[in-house]
Order: sequence, then C-alpha cells, then structure tokens
Amino acid sequence: MSTNESRSKYHRDAEERIRQDLEGMGFYCPALPYHAALSTDQAAVLRTRYSPTALYLRNRSDRMAIHKLLPVEFEWEVKTRESTRYDNLSLEALQLAQHVVMGQLDVRCLYIYSDPFSDFECGFWTTALPPISCVQIPLPRWGQVTSDWYKAKLATAFPSTRILATDRSAGSNTPFALINHADLIALPHWRTLVQSELDDSTPEKFFQNNRGNLLQSAEKVV
Repeated sequence: MSTNESRSKYHRDAEERIRQDLEGMGFYCPALPYHAALSTDQAAVLRTRYSPTALYLRNRSDRMAIHKLLPVEFEWEVKTRESTRYDNLSLEALQLAQHVVMGQLDVRCLYIYSDPFSDFECGFWTTALPPISCVQIPLPRWGQVTSDWYKAKLATAFPSTRILATDRSAGSNTPFALINHADLIALPHWRTLVQSELDDSTPEKFFQNNRGNLLQSAEKVV
C-alpha cells in the first residue's frame, strides 16, 4: 500500500467511525465535500480553478451534524496524522481561516484530530482555536504576488500569528497552519465538546440560559 493510499485509508476509517459515533449520539451526518455534491466532470473542472470562490468550494467540511431532537447543528472536519515522522498538526491554512471567519457569524465547525498510531483523538471548535504556532506559505508554488495575497487574507483570521513565506517545498505546498504537539495533546476529546453542546441544549438548560429573554418576550406579548 502506498503512502497516499495509507493516508486516504486512515482518513476514511476515522471519518466513518466518527460518523457512527455521532449518529449514536442522535445526529444526522450528511456529507458536504464538493466531490460528493458534483458530478465527476464538474468536480474535475473545479479542481483546476484557484479563484477565492473555487478554493472556498473545495474547502467545504467533510460533513455536517444535525441533531434529530435538540437545536444543535455544526460542520465537522476530520484530520488524521499522516505518519509517525511528525507529531505536530499541520492544517490547510485557508480552509481553517474560512471557518474562523464564518465563526464570527456564530457558524460552528468542529475540527477532529485522529491519530491512528496511538488511538489519540481530540477536537476544537473553530470559534475557540488552540494556539497556532505559525502559518507558512511555500513560495516555490505560489510566488511572491499570490503569497502576499495569502498573507493579507490569512492575517484577518490569525491576527496574532506569525505568517511566513518560506522556500520550503514539500507535499502539496498548500499554505498551512501549525499546531504544536504540546498544545494538541492538551485539547479535550471531541466527544466531550459535542456532549457539552447537547447538555446545554436540553429544554431545561435552554430555559435556564435564556430565562431573561424569554420572560421579556412574554411581557411584550401580554
């Protein structure tokens, strides 16, 4: 099995297992990627495009989660460890930035990290990022003009993070955000984050959290 095949299998296995876990918690989990929504010919054309809109469409999350009973909905994205060579987490910077910006509108996305080599899993909401040690933009692929565009746009999502243009060339050469291993292993399990959302969305908890607004609305009706 090639390295790319292994990576694809790690991701497929993790996504399927997590989907089953979320469905067991009462969620529908339909797929979101562009290649699931488009025909083969349409997806092939989109892969050749690099406009901001095309990149946004290609960066859609793996899946969404819609609870069957409680008012809890979010997108979720699975990231798997690629090999034992690195223990830091490297994320596609533009995709993460898009979710961060959408988070400013309270659109929720859960990033789930799965390490098939140690059975470690964790997660974070893109509205509450862990520390990003740096963002790197490989110059060999993108050149100075596009690199400057990336720097300006990514700075809106990561205003306190170092954004570096680098001569490094490896892998897909996609601009990436790096989370150090120490910060990664300090994150909670993704199930803990989801369960907290469910606990806060029970009818009793909803009334408790929104009692003032509900009473105020009732007074206006009366």
